[in-house]
Amino acid sequence: MNKNNSKYFFTESEKKKIEDTIREAEKHSSGEIVVKVVNESEKYKESVIFGAILLSIIFSVLIQFFITDIIWIFLNIFKASPDILYKKLISLPFQLKDEFRYIVMYGILIFIPLMVIFYIVFIIILTKIKFLKRIFLTDKQVEYEVRERALTSFFEHRLYNTKDSTGLLFLISILERRVIILADKGIYEKIKQETLDNYAKTISKGIKENRAADVLSETIIDCGKILQQYFPVKKGDTDELSNKVIIE
Repeated sequence: MNKNNSKYFFTESEKKKIEDTIREAEKHSSGEIVVKVVNESEKYKESVIFGAILLSIIFSVLIQFFITDIIWIFLNIFKASPDILYKKLISLPFQLKDEFRYIVMYGILIFIPLMVIFYIVFIIILTKIKFLKRIFLTDKQVEYEVRERALTSFFEHRLYNTKDSTGLLFLISILERRVIILADKGIYEKIKQETLDNYAKTISKGIKENRAADVLSETIIDCGKILQQYFPVKKGDTDELSNKVIIE
């Protein structure tokens, strides 16, 4: 099971367990709980470009440093004369000896093509392989983007539009390994964001321990008890939002 892909982050049985837990928690309060799992909160194009440039520079320098040794190895294998090679490669009115090594190692005519090739390769790699992209992300950047994605999701899935302003969103962003819990204004009148952040940290820890579904369900139960305390179920209350785990 690929835990780096939101489609497979939870098994079908785990999804059902979470959905049943949400349904049970909402039976005893007017709260509306939504769980969403995303691959990443942002594409981080700037970080990918920065990473690709940095890696392409490093690898280009390394290749240039060793390329002359590689050339000499091939010359020895084929018993070719360096003087003949010089004449074939570069037509100049003087003989190149030590100067040739300098040109090969540091010459811009080799460095630029290597940079371009490695840049394209690393752009593809960093785009496809998520854990490598994460290396080039800062904590501040990650915190901002995940919280922004949570805010966008809050409005996208209409958690702001519940009858008693008691929407509660659990967002899991896989690439960043972050969990954000956001609530509507009705809940914030009774519960501080700090409390929700502590719950989010508990879920994050559970994810690292490969207990994501169990810890998330336990947290939903705890949140349900708090919602029941402050927002008990009323006559005529309906399930306003879907209990399905949202996958993007």
